[in-house]
Amino acid sequence: MVENSTGSVRHRQISRHVFVLAFYFASAFALAGPTNLALLDLGVALPNVAFLFGTVGPATNIAVTLLVGPVVVRIGTRRLITLMTIGMTMTGILMLYAFASASTWPAILAVGLGFVCSGALFVPIYSIIYRWAQGTHAALDVSLLLGATFLATLPLRVAAPALAGALGWTVYFAMAVLFYGVAAIVLREAVRRTEITDGGRHGTLP
Repeated sequence: MVENSTGSVRHRQISRHVFVLAFYFASAFALAGPTNLALLDLGVALPNVAFLFGTVGPATNIAVTLLVGPVVVRIGTRRLITLMTIGMTMTGILMLYAFASASTWPAILAVGLGFVCSGALFVPIYSIIYRWAQGTHAALDVSLLLGATFLATLPLRVAAPALAGALGWTVYFAMAVLFYGVAAIVLREAVRRTEITDGGRHGTLP
C-alpha cells in the first residue's frame, strides 16, 4: 500500500514537471523559432540569415553555456532564469519594433540576444531536469522530461509560420511574448518549489 502511494505521488510529480517543461519549451519556440523566417520577410538576405543561424547561433550557445556555470553559482538559479526571461522577452519586443519600423537591425539584435539568453538558460533548465529525475526511475524520468521538451515544439513547427502568416508578424510576436512570459513564470515557480524541497538552496541545483 505504501509502495502504491509512493508511486502515485511520483506519477503526479513527474506529470506536473512534464507539463511545466512542455509549456515552457513550446512558448520558447513560439517566440524564437520562426525568427529566421521573420528576418527573411524583413528583407534580410538569405546568406546573412544562414550565417546567423548556422554559425553565430551555435557558437554563441556553446560559449554562453560554458561561461554561465559560475554565474549560476554566484547569483542563483531563479535569478538567472528571471534575467534571461527578461532578455528573451526583449527579443520579442525588438521584433515587434522591427516590423513596426520596417527596420532589419532591431530584428538582428533580437536574434543575437535570443542566442545569448537561450544558451544561458540551458544550464539551469537541464540542471532542474536531472534534479527532477533523481530516484529509482531516473532514466525513465529523464526520457519523459526531455521527450516533453521535444514533442511540445512539434505542433508549433507547423503552426507558427501559418499563424504568423494569418495574423501578421506584429500580432504574432505580441502573442508570443505573452505566452512566453506566462510559461517562464510557471517554470520559475516550479524551480522555487524544488529549491524549497531541497532545503532552500539558492545556487546550482544538484
